[in-house]
Amino acid sequence: MFRYFICAVVVCMLCGHAVVLHACIDSMSVRVVSVSCHGLRNGAVYVDTVFGSEGPFYFSIDGVIWSTRPEFDRLLAGSYLIRVRNPQGCQASRAVVIEEPELLQVFLVADRYVVPRGGAVSLDAAVFPEGVPLSSITWRPPGLADGHQSLSLTATLKETTPVAVQVQTERGCSASSQVLIEVEQSKLYFPNAIQPGSAQNAFFTVFSDETLLLVRQLQVYDRSGGLLFERHHFEPNQPALGWNGRLGGTAVLPGAYTWSAVLEFMDGHLEHRTGVLHVL
Repeated sequence: MFRYFICAVVVCMLCGHAVVLHACIDSMSVRVVSVSCHGLRNGAVYVDTVFGSEGPFYFSIDGVIWSTRPEFDRLLAGSYLIRVRNPQGCQASRAVVIEEPELLQVFLVADRYVVPRGGAVSLDAAVFPEGVPLSSITWRPPGLADGHQSLSLTATLKETTPVAVQVQTERGCSASSQVLIEVEQSKLYFPNAIQPGSAQNAFFTVFSDETLLLVRQLQVYDRSGGLLFERHHFEPNQPALGWNGRLGGTAVLPGAYTWSAVLEFMDGHLEHRTGVLHVL
């Protein structure tokens, strides 16, 4: 702490004692407010009391600009020298340090970044500095895990989605992190031609990867819209469960036929597909 004193003392010859015309500033008490979150400009210094002199007082934080306002706000973290001066030019100063918390960071990772549709992905967030008290944890997009106050999450996604987590401390500091989870589209195959009675290409059905749970319905129609074949609730990739190109045991005429399928996937969603099948 640095102090500057300018005092004028006159000795009274008649009374035999000294008379102090101007009392010098002795010291000051200050109150320091730390920055609430790393990097913010909301620190402050308040001069509460000036001792040893009478005002009005003038205050400065840079030694250049003086004001009667005994407070300095909107300050970054760092060291400052607060000065006070009385009307006679007597000065005192005090060094202060405005502190700030460590930078809040969160890092989000997934156990895999490419998943099949309806597949689950595990997400974990790590917060630094470790052990900092958190007031809230928010996962996005909305609806993914509303109200889930944990740094770990298992999610099932239907489409490619950017997943983010935001954490907030009790002091209002926040940090966020995001990862992109790519959802593979289901691999479906519908033959466009069959040859009844052949060894390898005699049936029409749905072929798919493991994301397709069930064929809810498969129908085949002739050119006039008549129903030739219909089957419900069967597994895909089973040729013998599909249409063999026959009606009542008799092979249909070669030509183009339309089909319709309702598919149920592992994540519970349904899809309706249609197409044209050629009978050779």
